[in-house]
Amino acid sequence: MKKVYQTKFGSEGNCFAACIASLVETDIEKLPFLSDYEDRWDDYLEATNELLRTKFEVIILYGMWEGWEDYLNKNFKDSFYIVSGDSNKQGLEHAVIYKNGKLNHNPNDRGTEIIKPKHAYVFLKLHM
Repeated sequence: MKKVYQTKFGSEGNCFAACIASLVETDIEKLPFLSDYEDRWDDYLEATNELLRTKFEVIILYGMWEGWEDYLNKNFKDSFYIVSGDSNKQGLEHAVIYKNGKLNHNPNDRGTEIIKPKHAYVFLKLHM
């Protein structure tokens, strides 16, 4: 993993893209941003997965943190994954990288933190 930091903040922030860039070890500018898709998550995820599939041979799968937390800690030992949820910045969601159930990398060096995880995202390696 190569630690990448977000370059946009607030409601137009790109913390999720920074997490992806960190895990696939690429420049953040090479990834789509959610704000470019007017916060339409399905369109953004489809574009992101298409890029990840063609350039890195991986795709993102995600689920609710509450249902995945124990599963990830048990089955993804020593693996990186993205966690997003409510942040300490009122009304904003934030994304970070976890490993072994603990924060490994926060792409925001300005103090934004997750106070309540909601979702978990893992990469599925494709064999093309």
